[in-house]
Order: sequence, then structure tokens, then C-alpha cells
Amino acid sequence: MMNVINLLNYAMRTYKNIPSRDIKLLLGFCLGIADKEIYLCEKTVLREQENKFQILLENRMRGVPAPYLIGETEFMGLKFMVDENVLIPRQETEILVENIIKTASVWRGPVSILDIGTGTGNIAVSLAKFLSGATVLAVDVSSNALEIARKNAFANSVEDKITFVEMDIFSDSSAHKILKKQFDIIVSNPPYINSEDMNNLPVEVRHEPVIALHGGDNGMAFYERITPLAKMLLSDAGYLFFEIGYHHSGRVKKIMRDCLFTDMHVIKDYSGEERVLYGKNVN
Repeated sequence: MMNVINLLNYAMRTYKNIPSRDIKLLLGFCLGIADKEIYLCEKTVLREQENKFQILLENRMRGVPAPYLIGETEFMGLKFMVDENVLIPRQETEILVENIIKTASVWRGPVSILDIGTGTGNIAVSLAKFLSGATVLAVDVSSNALEIARKNAFANSVEDKITFVEMDIFSDSSAHKILKKQFDIIVSNPPYINSEDMNNLPVEVRHEPVIALHGGDNGMAFYERITPLAKMLLSDAGYLFFEIGYHHSGRVKKIMRDCLFTDMHVIKDYSGEERVLYGKNVN
């Protein structure tokens, strides 16, 4: 049996194709400690812990994302349960949430938010957690995703501020479930990968649900559906926030402009790519 540091160094040498952050994450999971505590841990690794670590490393080598292997990930400093039924929250999406919080924080009174395609609930839960006056309606077509999202709301103590609804936004009858409501902010991180790019996804991404990735032939299907729907559902001077893919800002801006959204802004992510687009509704 090895101590923690020796096992970590062995894994780093043996599994060079696995990012070091994932190796530390998996080892910490097996030991029941945070990955940042590994270098402070001086105990000997038990045989069953070492065997479990080995199995996780082999699965990671086959392309299974680390969050799926340990069943959770972090977003906005909060813990979120994940499995193969939901898209793994990305760090870039925190920029979307941060800009919504910035916009809503100057709102007078309560803020009503609609999250379309909630997935793990990472956006809805984070907004409910960090905006004291917010109430959120979170919708998704997947009942399995909504089950995960509900668990994440409970785990982060915001279940009383979020209503979860299963609905297909491409179904008129389903959309009528929310047409009588009005929202101050509508947000969506929709599927936006086009059909051609779906054939060239990294192996890790191929483990994630297609329904959460594929945005139609040109990647615009959900923007084209959500934008006019948002026009009907937003209050006057309400905001529509989108996460967007590479080189999408021009096309999504046109879709929003055609629906008479104004005051549009594009926000870049940490790598300098355009990632967030939002605009104001004017009735």
C-alpha cells in the first residue's frame, strides 16, 4: 500500500493523458477529502481505495468525464449532482449567471425569472441562491433532468424559490402552460452545436446527452424558438439572456433584433470568446 502522495505521483506518471486536475479530483473522491487537501494528507491509502481509484482512472481514460464518475461538480461555488442525463455545467456559464445577478441586483422588488432548458438546474439554483428576491420557473423537456435539478435545489436549500415544469418549448400546447405568466428575466443556455460539428465532438462530450447539445442543422433552432416566445412572456423592459457558441453572436443578434429586442450586449468568456448575449424587451 502507498501513501497519498506516492499514489498521486504514480497516477500522474502512468496516466499522462488525463488532466492532473481530474486525477486529483478522482483521488480526493476515493479518499473522501477535497482535492485541495491531498497534499496535506499523510495517511496510507487503503487497498479498496486504491482499487476504486484505479477503476475510475481507467474509465476516465475511456473518455468518461470526471464529474460523471464522481456524480457531482461545482458551479458558482455550489455543489451540483450530475449524471449522464444532464449536461455538465461549464465554468463559462458562470459568466451568464454573474451578468444576470448584476442586472437583477438593481431591480426594485422581487424578480421573476424563467430558465428554459434547466438541465442540472445550475442556472436556476444559482440565481435563487444569490438573488434574495428571486423566484424561478425552471423548465426542461427531460423528466430525468428535472429529477436531478430538483435534488440540486433541495441540496442547496432553494427548493421553495423554484418551480420545476416538464415541457417541450417546441410544442404549442406545452408552451401554453406558461403563457399566462410574465417574467422580468428569461435565460437559456440552449443546445447550440450544429449537425456538422456534432460529428466531430471530443470524446468526453460524446458522453453527454445529445438532446442538450444539438441545436439543429445550423445550431440556431432553439434561439429561433425561444426569442419570439420570450417576447410574449417578458415584462416591459425585461431582459432575455442567452449563452451562445463560437461565432454565433451575429446570427442570434439578428434573431433578437427581428423580435424588436434592443440594447443588446455581448460578453466574452475567460478565453476571449463571445459567450453571453442579452437584450431588453420593449413592448
